[in-house]
Amino acid sequence: MAGVVISWYILASSVTSLHTMTALPFQREYMPILTATVKLVERTLGSKLHSLYLAGSVMRREAKPERSDVNFTLLVNSPLTFKQQTLLLTVAEQVKQRYPYIRDLDLQVVTLDEVSDLKNIFYWGFWFKHCCLCLAGEDIGREFGAFEPCWEIAKAFNGDIGKRLTAYKDEVRKVETLGPYLDICESAAKQLIFASFGLVVSRLKCWAFSVEQCSEHFLQYYPQKKTEIERLHILVQRKRVPKRAVMALLNSYGDWLVAEYSRMERKFG
Repeated sequence: MAGVVISWYILASSVTSLHTMTALPFQREYMPILTATVKLVERTLGSKLHSLYLAGSVMRREAKPERSDVNFTLLVNSPLTFKQQTLLLTVAEQVKQRYPYIRDLDLQVVTLDEVSDLKNIFYWGFWFKHCCLCLAGEDIGREFGAFEPCWEIAKAFNGDIGKRLTAYKDEVRKVETLGPYLDICESAAKQLIFASFGLVVSRLKCWAFSVEQCSEHFLQYYPQKKTEIERLHILVQRKRVPKRAVMALLNSYGDWLVAEYSRMERKFG
């Protein structure tokens, strides 16, 4: 694959109408990270790499130094060898050391066969069409039509809410140090907010890509849950909350959410 020279203008102008939230140029402090990562990944994977995509807050131009991760999806032509997987971990560490103001650099890998499998269309098809931006290679998102809001996509993206919730509860109980505790609370809160949006997505004619947007849309239909959503936002902001309060929230709101997903599944199938 030929090397890609990323410029401020090229990245800004490559946004399609499906990414209206990314109409502005990328934030300056993240430009060298994107350039370095693309070059290192291409050098590491060579012809194995089909295309590379950016997602998350950096794509939305909402990233905050020292608080935001940088999220990439790597579409590969065939499964990576153990050596290639190890080299990618090295790439992530190199970038993090070079740019310490990013909290983490995530390189998610998926094969072309997985993306092409019809049973994954509501996840990977939607992901490449609506949730990320191609920075290198041939954009596979162009092969998918625009997805309408539906219950199938909500289920595909949120998976088994009950299992995820149980895992978060276990992690909260076991964690003993502050940093990892705040990480778990933030991750759990974001998951619950995105899952909450999943309950109303079939009623909407738009998508939501941030916790703020998801919360706003969800509360249009569930205004009685305003207090719980506000408490989840406190966790997203990484404010220290006692474990007993976090567990109470996961037990009350989380369990309600699981029950509501079950009700919706019985309704829509």
